[in-house]
Amino acid sequence: MEETISIQPWRTTEKVLFRIIAAYLIVYLFPFPINYISFIWEYLSEYYGMVWQVMTDWTSIHVFGLEEAAQQQYTGSGDTMYNYVTSFVNLVLGLGIALIWTILDWRRPHYEKLYFYLEILVRYSLAFALITYGLIKIIKTQFPAPGPWLLSQPIGDLSPMGLAWLFMGYSPGFNLFTGLGEAIGGGLIFYRRTRLLGLFLAIAVLTNVVVMNFCYDIPVKLYSGHLLLMAILLLLRDLPKIINFFFLDQISAAQVLYQPKFFKKYKIPILLAKLAFIAYVVYPLFTNTLENQKKWGDLKPKPALYGIYEVENFYKNDTLLPPLLTDTVRWRTMIVQWEGHVNIKLTNEAVEGWKFEVDTTNQTIAMHSYRDSAAINGVFEYAQPSSEKLLLEGIWRKDTLRVEFNYRSADDFKLLQRKFHWINERPYH
Repeated sequence: MEETISIQPWRTTEKVLFRIIAAYLIVYLFPFPINYISFIWEYLSEYYGMVWQVMTDWTSIHVFGLEEAAQQQYTGSGDTMYNYVTSFVNLVLGLGIALIWTILDWRRPHYEKLYFYLEILVRYSLAFALITYGLIKIIKTQFPAPGPWLLSQPIGDLSPMGLAWLFMGYSPGFNLFTGLGEAIGGGLIFYRRTRLLGLFLAIAVLTNVVVMNFCYDIPVKLYSGHLLLMAILLLLRDLPKIINFFFLDQISAAQVLYQPKFFKKYKIPILLAKLAFIAYVVYPLFTNTLENQKKWGDLKPKPALYGIYEVENFYKNDTLLPPLLTDTVRWRTMIVQWEGHVNIKLTNEAVEGWKFEVDTTNQTIAMHSYRDSAAINGVFEYAQPSSEKLLLEGIWRKDTLRVEFNYRSADDFKLLQRKFHWINERPYH
């Protein structure tokens, strides 16, 4: 559309709201899309981090009243104190910019040109986020299949997030379904002609994600909430024609929106540049997700002695210990799921975690304390008389132990035994 089109002036409230929302989104989304251009971001990231550190340090102490500044921690949570501090800083910066902007530019009749570019920024940011989350479900990485540790826990001992991860991780088909919804929605948002369909799909998917995050205490509430709000904001301009179509049985006239002259003049080169940039961003996301599936997903290599081992007989200093529920020494279950780690569940239900080094050549095991990595708490020789048996003999702390285990396969659990059935004479519950 040419720049000479007639554009109606915006109302004062529309301009004020636009300045506030635009300023906040630009601050919130920055450094997107620069952070995807590695050779530029490598140079700027250090300075960007320094500026944010100064602002968040000051805000943590002088506004939130913390004794020391909130630090960025890569714990897997997006709802840390640091995240709330940065969200507050984003809000204050956005409001401050909007206030100065209003004072300096209050006479402008509309912001159609800026809206055009802002919409592109928000659409692309939202689309890349949706594709990222879609890929880690399609290539099953975000929700791995339930392993020995999760399967061995009573359902009442699971955290709400653990229950959600068990629910999602159980079914590759459901992962594929939800992942396709996110990825297809993101792909459609890239293009103006399909953006409306993409936004409908994105809002449906993101609403489910946000509700799940809040109801199961999954710490991605801030980020997922922002993604949903961004999708809703992108839809607001289409709200009148949506209402006309779905509720009033009317068809609205096509909207006349601003578009720069060069977008029409150089349509093909811009399209090619757009496709190249999308490929430049999405291809590494795809390859990294494939690689991460081998690190964290269902294709992750299993460590030596992977599985659940239930104690049959437990000898301490040649004395057979009965399985008393009050015993704080006797083991009940040994669970090996992660490389270099073992969980020991005692008969009194207490759980201990240890560093776990297995030498499959010499068939020895060394167990270390996490508090003191130099201290070796246990040294054992192990044998596997059969695929269903495991025998450990050695020194545990200052005592000699002999532990006889029965191996329990993950496939022994009903959750994994029960497969899909077309015909069910009665519910299998």
